[in-house]
Amino acid sequence: MAPSTKRRRTSGIKYLCLTCDTERVSSQFPDYNPTNDCDHLINTCTPCLRQWITAQLSSSSFKKIKCPECNQTMSNEEIRVATSKKNWIKYDERERRHILDFTPNWRWCLKADCRAGQVHESKPVPDAIATVNTRGKRNKKDQQVAFSDICVCHECGYEACVPCDRPWHAGESCAEYQVRIEGHAGEEDESVKAIAKTTKRCPRCARNIEKNGGCHNMHCTQCNATFCWRCASAFGDGSGPWGCKCVKQLTNTH
Repeated sequence: MAPSTKRRRTSGIKYLCLTCDTERVSSQFPDYNPTNDCDHLINTCTPCLRQWITAQLSSSSFKKIKCPECNQTMSNEEIRVATSKKNWIKYDERERRHILDFTPNWRWCLKADCRAGQVHESKPVPDAIATVNTRGKRNKKDQQVAFSDICVCHECGYEACVPCDRPWHAGESCAEYQVRIEGHAGEEDESVKAIAKTTKRCPRCARNIEKNGGCHNMHCTQCNATFCWRCASAFGDGSGPWGCKCVKQLTNTH
């Protein structure tokens, strides 16, 4: 959600920036408080707010960034709006790594265009498969029951193998999968990224739908659902003129 504009300044007169002690016109101040929880006027000009965030990122370790005027903490989205793309990427990477390191059982979705994450409680599912010998071939004599631990993204439905920390390899044990991709993991990553760029899962049945041109109105031939390519929400789930979520998001950010 975009930062609130409830503290917008009146144009036409100059205001004093309390950070640099300089009088500036209203266009040199942001139209929003640094955080939605701030309860004060906008007293920090746009250049000072950007410099403040840059200074907070000078440390190599992760730390929350607070409003320069009060003790409220800026969210990831509020930092994205207030700073440069380069600074936001730096902050975002540190925050995601911090969450992963300090949240037990936390997993980020492995799909290239999904930013969701969740706590995954391992619930191994028995799966009768064959083990692998050192040459990577099935050894029918040593067939046994193995257990699969799959993390399904709650946002996009993408499946990942927890022990391998790789995309789910249906029909293969982890050992078989590791043998198959040995020396080719990078190629597989590129393949996953390529698929992610041209396909999205249907929000109703989770089938991958490919887009090769045209508008953002997508139709799933498997379950007949229609959804928006941009936000991947079924039409009727939002409040915009097309009934999808991204229209409301775009309105909030412009």
